[in-house]
Amino acid sequence: MIQTQIVWIRQITSKVDVMVWSLQDLLVDIYPARTQEESLYYSYLIKSRMREIVIQHQSMYSLLEDYATVYKKLLLYEQTFSGRVICLTAYCIVEKFDEGEFQAILAMLCVATIVLHFIPSLLCTFLADKVSSVCDACWNIPFWNAGPVIRPYMVVIMQRSLRP
Repeated sequence: MIQTQIVWIRQITSKVDVMVWSLQDLLVDIYPARTQEESLYYSYLIKSRMREIVIQHQSMYSLLEDYATVYKKLLLYEQTFSGRVICLTAYCIVEKFDEGEFQAILAMLCVATIVLHFIPSLLCTFLADKVSSVCDACWNIPFWNAGPVIRPYMVVIMQRSLRP
């Protein structure tokens, strides 16, 4: 199950990286227009690039919603019950150690439970940081050179990437 989560999160973060790179390249070779022809050309270029970004954004969010549908309740129950198991195994290790025994199998079980408990938490934190980096990429482009063509799209992308 952990391998499936890792692969799924890797796919989502790959889509986020592609989106961030596309946002960084959105206004490359776009300058303030001096003529009507330049204005039409630049707006067409921006619209075609934004179309690709919006498609990537929709793809990322559909994959993210599918991930949440599959793992939301599972992660909730896993986090709830793993905490109790970790506390009980750690308590048993300490009690046996006070009696002079060292339970290696119980210690390995405790370490394995800790690892399996924290990997999904770490992956979800990593995923949240990656998705919020889309908003940072939107802020880092010089959108004032593009005019009012992309501002509504940027606002929607930033709002959706900051939504929990």
